[in-house]
Amino acid sequence: MDIEFIREEKVIIARFNARMIIHSNVKEISQKIENNLEDIKNKKAVIFDFESVVFIDSTSLGYLYKLKDTLDRFGTNLVFSNLVDRVKDIFIYTNFAQHFTIFDDTKNAMNFY
Repeated sequence: MDIEFIREEKVIIARFNARMIIHSNVKEISQKIENNLEDIKNKKAVIFDFESVVFIDSTSLGYLYKLKDTLDRFGTNLVFSNLVDRVKDIFIYTNFAQHFTIFDDTKNAMNFY
């Protein structure tokens, strides 16, 4: 799984270059986030750009909840951008969308902060 980290003044964009985020790659995602945690916790937000993601499973959603709790302790928001309709539907049907901020695109997310 490839995640490109783009460091901006107030945010870090984590651009996921994967079609699916599933249980088998949660450990790899976790490691990549951990490797960038020092930079992330000094920002107002980390924006997960899911433009290429077409599916996410429940294990991955659970990991994102845990990550949100970790980032909340540092005062860093975890937000999402560029969700395709199928992933947006998963977020809505699982009530995941009620706990996270979702932006239509990354530029709007950056401008928010």
